[in-house]
Amino acid sequence: MRALFLFVAIGSFTLLSGNWVNATFSIWSRSVPVGFANAELDAPGIYRIRLTIPVDQNRIFSSRIGLQDADHDKFLHTPKTKSVYAVGRGLFTIEKQHSLLIAQPTSGAPLPARGRGVLMFPLLIPSRIVGFAFFLLCLSSVALCCFLPFPTWKVNCLARRFVVLVTWCLRMLGRHPLVVLSLPSAYLLSVYPPLWKDVDALVQLILPASIGNTYHFPSLFCFGARLIVWLGDCFLTWKWPDLLGLQKPTLLGIYALVVAQHLALVLSLGLLCKVLTRREWLRGAFVVGFFFASSLYTNAHLCGSEAWSLCATIFLFAFGLRIYSDHGSRIINWIGYGSSLVLAIGSRHVNLLLGFWLIALYMIATFMRPRIGQPSELPPRPLLKAGLAVVLLAVALFSNSYLNRYIANWAGIEPRTTLGHTLSDRIDSFLAQIGPVERAKLGQELAATTSDHNARLAILDQATIGSFYKGTNVILEEQLKAEGFAGEHLQAVKDRAMIKATLAYLETLHPVLLRVIWKDCLKGFTETSNASLAEEPFAENSGVGRYRLDNPDLWNPLDELSSTFLPESVAWLDRSGTDAYLKGMTIKGLKNPQLGLILVITLLLIGLCLWNRRGMWNRAIPALLILLTGIGVFAATMICVYFMQRYALPLWVSILVALTLAIEGLFEGTEKPDKKGT
Repeated sequence: MRALFLFVAIGSFTLLSGNWVNATFSIWSRSVPVGFANAELDAPGIYRIRLTIPVDQNRIFSSRIGLQDADHDKFLHTPKTKSVYAVGRGLFTIEKQHSLLIAQPTSGAPLPARGRGVLMFPLLIPSRIVGFAFFLLCLSSVALCCFLPFPTWKVNCLARRFVVLVTWCLRMLGRHPLVVLSLPSAYLLSVYPPLWKDVDALVQLILPASIGNTYHFPSLFCFGARLIVWLGDCFLTWKWPDLLGLQKPTLLGIYALVVAQHLALVLSLGLLCKVLTRREWLRGAFVVGFFFASSLYTNAHLCGSEAWSLCATIFLFAFGLRIYSDHGSRIINWIGYGSSLVLAIGSRHVNLLLGFWLIALYMIATFMRPRIGQPSELPPRPLLKAGLAVVLLAVALFSNSYLNRYIANWAGIEPRTTLGHTLSDRIDSFLAQIGPVERAKLGQELAATTSDHNARLAILDQATIGSFYKGTNVILEEQLKAEGFAGEHLQAVKDRAMIKATLAYLETLHPVLLRVIWKDCLKGFTETSNASLAEEPFAENSGVGRYRLDNPDLWNPLDELSSTFLPESVAWLDRSGTDAYLKGMTIKGLKNPQLGLILVITLLLIGLCLWNRRGMWNRAIPALLILLTGIGVFAATMICVYFMQRYALPLWVSILVALTLAIEGLFEGTEKPDKKGT
């Protein structure tokens, strides 16, 4: 009997695995002939064709549906009908399983003159057979568990054996976390092309050395990432790179960058899981949780500074926790912490705030050590370690500043900050909420309080024209030219005037300004979820296709990355919206939990740890400080610029780390850590 159930379990699992592999990679496909001559015009440039065989695009893996005509022109599939009408030119979708809606291809003759075509999609097992196979797999697995020799058939004995089985599975995951954590990266790399972070990544990774990739964006990421791209390019070009010049990366070079980012993410998550807990079964549960945090992996799939910032932040928290818990080699931990801090600040300026959480943690330990009855619960010599954390923060700031200045001197760039560009968007979001008369009056009042003539011009331009990118940039430059400024010095004077002007508006603490900032902060907690953060990289990549239409010459260096062209960029965005892994498994009537709900749960667990005094100093206090640090980074970002989904990514990381620390704190003192080889 046990052999029969084992055969049924293995057979069902093989059937389900083969069906999933074929749905993902189209090893066996099905072809349906399509008669383009029978196409009927549904709208200008949009044709409708009746299918002879029903096709359910919701059940078939949408990224593997293809359509070709006799000229081998490829049409891109989208599950959203509105994208066919909005974008057109080469998109198609399937309506109600029986008709194709096709937009006119980008080249060649009109669609009815193309003869016959072929609709290709994976050959999948019917859904009822898949459901029956899944039922047999579950039934045979439970039967195998029950048919093992038991001293009794009581329910409590069977339940105990089931708990032991689940615990064993979690322990296996906890012992080998990298295996499971690497699966989402392998999935994304095999299914989706590299994603490009709109104009920002163009400045960071493509354009020659300028103020944009030297001071506006940290130069460590901009030119360090170019070096990784060159390592991939060298297999095809064998040329020494000019990292400060215009870049023309190959597809292999772009893949090298994305693979390196995925590798860094997997290693950082694996290190974090190791340091969070020594209980193998609980570590396995954390691995499963990080596995389903799809937003972490999609942002690692994006060519842009967010990927480096994400990995550096996780490494920073992991090494900081290793230092605080005295886990592993002290020298390696401090070197890893310092390197992570350098990379974090070198990917986003605001990550400077991440360097204060470990300092604050040791300062609290210094203050509380003589005031508690058991000082052994606190780390030894906390003041010395706090001082060392301060030194590493200073080293990280100096090294990034030195690199910025070195590249600026080489490229002939006058050192200055470009924070005024970003702050100008925040001020514009505030001024748009008040009337033109009040806006002009406020500008006149602020201009009268400053003695800097250039700053006065910038203040008045901000009030009358709008933000830096809406016209103030051009008008202010013309005004400064009229006063005799020219060249690089003109740009430096303009940037210094903008930072003074925007800070003048910010320092007013106007009630409308504070209300706008507060509303944007709330959006990070009420409008952001793992699913929305996972979709954001695809949305940013979809905008590149439209940018190409406005200035195609600027985007020529990225011609080898087909996902940056229309309509493919929009098609990948639409397909990601139907991906079960990216959007998460939702219960009918319930949405994906927002960050605010997860934050409340985390605070409740931390409060429970403090109330029970379980893991108070080892887990609860570090979790609370990490949570406050993430909130502080997000709040500082919202002060400087209006809300966008990607700005909540550091907040999401801090919530995940704090939540896992709080869960570990609840088990502190309740059971002994698992011994190796149990």
